[in-house]
Amino acid sequence: MNNIQDAYLKLNSAYLTELDWFNLSTYFRFDPRLFEAALSKFSETFSALNPIILNQYFQQSKNPALLGVIADMVSLINRTPRYKTFQKMLLVEIKKASLQVFYIQLHTLKPKLHVQIIQQSNKIFKKWGFAEVDLPINKVFLIKNRTSINKNQRQEILLNLIKSNTRIRNIDYINEVTSKGYIISKRVAELDLKFSKKLKAIDNTKGRYYIVKK
Repeated sequence: MNNIQDAYLKLNSAYLTELDWFNLSTYFRFDPRLFEAALSKFSETFSALNPIILNQYFQQSKNPALLGVIADMVSLINRTPRYKTFQKMLLVEIKKASLQVFYIQLHTLKPKLHVQIIQQSNKIFKKWGFAEVDLPINKVFLIKNRTSINKNQRQEILLNLIKSNTRIRNIDYINEVTSKGYIISKRVAELDLKFSKKLKAIDNTKGRYYIVKK
């Protein structure tokens, strides 16, 4: 593969080996659509792969943490016990990267945007040392395949978020819920934050955020 077009063609192959997936991953950080399509394909075909071999390819690469992002993003699509077992084997000794924006060249000419991306980064990206706000997963798919979340579950997630942060934005809470495999609307998220006894709203405009009460 010499370019992204070749990567798209390869992704449409009937069968992909561990080496094929490793080579394809070179292009994931250059094209969000390619990455999204790859995650869907990986979710459908992972059982044909050997997680140990794939792990070894990434361990020898310059940025093995990319495998962590791939594995955890797929876990939002595929929640089967079989995939969970595969995921554990896949991520053995995979280490977090040094902080960097995930998509290469996508935000190169917008340095101010880098700060915003880092501040609002999705939890899965952040876990592996990357910064990016949007999930590379079809939102319609997530809505159709979401696991229902009740008020008690939302409160538990919010309380854990409060324990590890002093300042919380609506997007932070939404990302936290999404990373657990759930979907929450902006309106419900805002109401949860607004009526939390542990939070205080700062600013009444679009820039509103909440600080943890002392």
